[in-house]
Amino acid sequence: ERRVKVLLRDAIRAPIYLRRHKTFVHPDPHEYTSILELVAGIVEAEDGPGPSGLAHRAAVEAHEEVGLDLPEASFVPLGGETFASPGTGDEKLYYCSAPAPLAEARPGAGDGSVMEEGADIRVLDLAEAIAACRRGEIPDMKTEVGLLRLADQLGYLPQLGCFVDDLPAALSAAYDRLGVDPPA
Repeated sequence: ERRVKVLLRDAIRAPIYLRRHKTFVHPDPHEYTSILELVAGIVEAEDGPGPSGLAHRAAVEAHEEVGLDLPEASFVPLGGETFASPGTGDEKLYYCSAPAPLAEARPGAGDGSVMEEGADIRVLDLAEAIAACRRGEIPDMKTEVGLLRLADQLGYLPQLGCFVDDLPAALSAAYDRLGVDPPA
């Protein structure tokens, strides 16, 4: 049986942690001490423009956050970019993936900022990670979008627990990867 595993970071996120001191119209029953999320970072000017700049940033973040030295050429885009919350900010998210030796991953040294201190890593089955997003156990929108896009790129159907090529030929032929090219 083929399985897809994903690597997530478990880290304190100050804005989320500090929600406990606010009053909301819809009270939040959760007190977040940390958040599971995809490896991510902010694209910087020295990364350069275009896909090669995004691949460079992805490789840097993989090293800083989970201690993996992955070749820039191993990163592939997962569809187009999205805005996190266009009504309140201009943060734009770019998604990519790369195969990685998960057994070699470890909490990375970080970039020197307090945002990366004390993080840990977790390896989860892709279907379980998506289900945890849906249950609200991983309440990070970029993580859910990224995991769903990864499943789509791989042709993995988490609801069925199988890959497209495991389906009968007629169904497999009808599958549309929603604009994401399959891996080469």
